Amino acid sequence: MDSFDYLVDCFGSVGRYRATCPLTRGDRVVVRQQDILYLAEVVRPVTDRHHKHYPELKGQLLRQATTEDLLVAQRMANRATVLLQRANHLAMSIGLPVELLDAEISLDGKSASLVYLHWQNCDIRQLVRPLSREFDLQLHLNDLTSPTAKRGCSDCSGGGCGSNGCGSGGCSTNGCALSVSREELQAYFAELRVKYQRRMPLL
Repeated sequence: MDSFDYLVDCFGSVGRYRATCPLTRGDRVVVRQQDILYLAEVVRPVTDRHHKHYPELKGQLLRQATTEDLLVAQRMANRATVLLQRANHLAMSIGLPVELLDAEISLDGKSASLVYLHWQNCDIRQLVRPLSREFDLQLHLNDLTSPTAKRGCSDCSGGGCGSNGCGSGGCSTNGCALSVSREELQAYFAELRVKYQRRMPLL
């Protein structure tokens, strides 16, 4: 049986997958990673120079996505929107210093990825445990907080509170890590997602 290797984008992570039929850039496909199904997208065929960067197959490419797969993916996207809203509401209600920016749920509804920022050290398990039970999901977290913001206000541009590093927000308003509103952060992240989806093909 013929086989064809492709670079495939799955939840923003590109890896090498093997198909049993020819595919083209932009084709939607169903892949399996560690017994979890995802809707992914073909980036480009693998060439010899890609093999050193992607020496191992990342998962199984099961099939080209069907109409039913795309409908399920849309339902999961709607569910992810509810998850994101619930996560931010819960974080605010228990006083966690975090901001949830994005959520994605796998095609089989077993696993979800949450992207977040935080401006103080905290036990994120206070958020993960109830959400995992409520939505019956295995949650994976992606912390986008910069190293400088993680260290706190005293490290902003080498200054402390009231210095130029903190700006007008200051520590009392969490100005170092979140000097913009929640809506601005989420809009910015949505814009990044669109730009990523329109990216140039990998060489």
